[in-house]
Amino acid sequence: MSRYSLKPLAERADVFEVAIGWDPGLGTYFAIVFGVPEPDSDPAVLSWQGRMPGQIRSVAALGDAIADCAQIPADVYSRLVEDGHISRLQSSRPLDKIISTILGSF
Repeated sequence: MSRYSLKPLAERADVFEVAIGWDPGLGTYFAIVFGVPEPDSDPAVLSWQGRMPGQIRSVAALGDAIADCAQIPADVYSRLVEDGHISRLQSSRPLDKIISTILGSF
């Protein structure tokens, strides 16, 4: 699994962090948008996309999913593409296919 932390757009004062990455177990990119935390509490999850198998299949789609909160820098974009590519190559192993089939049936 990879995870990258993005700064929110300047006009999104309600957003503390946008976490994005690749989840090889679900075969999807994900985006979690955290709100600004209240004193003495953790940030609330405002949005969480990519919780279902194969939900976000490309980095471009991931960028679209967070476009109102953050932008993916070019270097992170490249790393995400690589993360997904490497994971897909590794998922051709028999056990990975079985796990993927089981997860996909929920």
